[in-house]
Amino acid sequence: VPLSVRLCSTVQIRVDGMHCQSCVQSIEGQIGALKGVSHIQVSLQDKAAVVVFQPLVITQQELRDKIEDMGFDELNVSTETVTVWIGGMTCSSCVQTIEGRISQMTGVQFIVVSLKEEKGTITFDPSLTEPEQLRAAIEDMGFDASLQGREQKEMFSWCRDFYFILGLICLSWCKLGKIKLFMMQMCQTSYLIVKALK
Repeated sequence: VPLSVRLCSTVQIRVDGMHCQSCVQSIEGQIGALKGVSHIQVSLQDKAAVVVFQPLVITQQELRDKIEDMGFDELNVSTETVTVWIGGMTCSSCVQTIEGRISQMTGVQFIVVSLKEEKGTITFDPSLTEPEQLRAAIEDMGFDASLQGREQKEMFSWCRDFYFILGLICLSWCKLGKIKLFMMQMCQTSYLIVKALK
């Protein structure tokens, strides 16, 4: 896969001032012709332009400036950023598929997916979508998706294993008649924690 393809990112720019399909075609034509722009799709209804671009050639800000230079304004919206941990990606095609699909969701401003780090960083408008919807959309594409960090998942796994082993020890002592009341309580606590972490 060419380096230029592997280093593509996707951004959704909210555009104000479009009145007809002529505006859509004008933006798609001029922005699509810029060096470093691989694809652009403009929606009059959503007031948004989804641009696939090469960040080493042209930046997000330059894209926004070019659209403003054409006489259009960028809609100011409040944004939040979430990291989704993604499992099951095998190549750059998976990255492009996720970025392409998620970038077209209502409220998504920007997404960049890292195959190496197994994660996607998404900037979105919280009034139009939420982290769980974004996570579920990635999962619906056939990938494993989680809002928990890798460290958090490993900690839960460690705790679950620890309390499981502790529970077995307590059970063994109980059968040998060598356990006191507080150990019984510890066993019950261990069982409840293991059950909660599953």
